[in-house]
Amino acid sequence: MSDKVSMVIQNLSMTIAGLTFGFFYSWKLALVALSAAPLIIISIGLMIVVSAILCQGEVGSILFEL
Repeated sequence: MSDKVSMVIQNLSMTIAGLTFGFFYSWKLALVALSAAPLIIISIGLMIVVSAILCQGEVGSILFEL
């Protein structure tokens, strides 16, 4: 459990630091990249849902063969 918490804290701090440096050095490019973030998050969520559905079918067929 503590490993997951530390990974979340590390990823969150890297994201905040990256956005801070991005806005400091090139705010226009950082703004464009930040505006694309919701599309990326939605597409990753959709891929997770589809892969979970496909994996359930495979697990069911493997169990059925046993």
